[in-house]
Amino acid sequence: MKKINLKNPAVKLWIFALIMILIVAFGVIGFRIIEKWDYLDALYMTIITLTTIGFGEIKPLSSEGRLFTIILIAGGMSAIVFAARSATQILLEGQLQKYIGRRKMERSVRKMKNHYILCGFGRTGRKICDELRTANVSYVVVERKQEVFMELESYGVMVIQGEATDDDVLIAAGVKDAKCLISAVDSPADNVFITLTARGLNSKLHIVARAESVDTEKKLFRAGASKVVLPHAIGGRQMALAALRPSMVQFLELEFLREKYGVQMEEIHISKQSVLTGLSLKDAAISQRFGLVVIGIINRSKGVIFNPGSHQILEADDDLILFGDNEQLKRLESVASGSETLPELS
Repeated sequence: MKKINLKNPAVKLWIFALIMILIVAFGVIGFRIIEKWDYLDALYMTIITLTTIGFGEIKPLSSEGRLFTIILIAGGMSAIVFAARSATQILLEGQLQKYIGRRKMERSVRKMKNHYILCGFGRTGRKICDELRTANVSYVVVERKQEVFMELESYGVMVIQGEATDDDVLIAAGVKDAKCLISAVDSPADNVFITLTARGLNSKLHIVARAESVDTEKKLFRAGASKVVLPHAIGGRQMALAALRPSMVQFLELEFLREKYGVQMEEIHISKQSVLTGLSLKDAAISQRFGLVVIGIINRSKGVIFNPGSHQILEADDDLILFGDNEQLKRLESVASGSETLPELS
């Protein structure tokens, strides 16, 4: 059974409405029992008493009826004043507006398909979020800390507050329709549990998880991770390369290439509907048509093919690893997805 959140402005308003209904019902029943009035007269008397309109008694009241009316006025007015103050506070603090915005965001998340879910918005999560934004993909952040949640919400980021280890929270983030989940929380145990939970909810989900040690890496793979990343190992290797081969490292930095030359490395999936399926690299003429360099092909049966030859046949579900201009990469992606045909060779 779900716990009722009394801080929720919508819940508060429902409670106030329920209190008013109970008070009206109390008045109607009281006048029915004490004065033997019918329901309409009892309701009318209750309403004019609570609203203090100033109309007179519709029928003469007995001593017991007048005492009951005094109790009804005292209790009713106290409840009305309390409800009005609380409602005003909700409106002035913008709680209702925030709640409506939050509900709208939740509805938007439910409509998302093939999106990315980022669990954890720490130092690593912030950088991941930047890359997802740069790649212009749809993503949702799952964050448990209230202050971080409010920060993301103020920036218009799709965010769900809660523990990413909770089934309901991941379902609210759209895990069943997501393309990929990235588990980047600080706790190694939580990363394992998030991976295990997400894999149980979506067997086809691509899961990238953060590990702090080789031992955790093994556990994450057993839990169902598709790819495990050790930030410390990558950072150490990057620093060593920056010391040994600084020019090469600068050239390979994707952010540097994007900002200075407008080029990047990209992975593009070939669908069954694409005109590329069944063509050789020579016939596809990707270099001539798009000015892109094919670095490798990831084939489901053959694995990774580096620097493929011109006679290499492109198959459905192959992933092309390419390097080149951002706009040309987007054009090729449209062709690879089957939504466009190959442009004519100039």
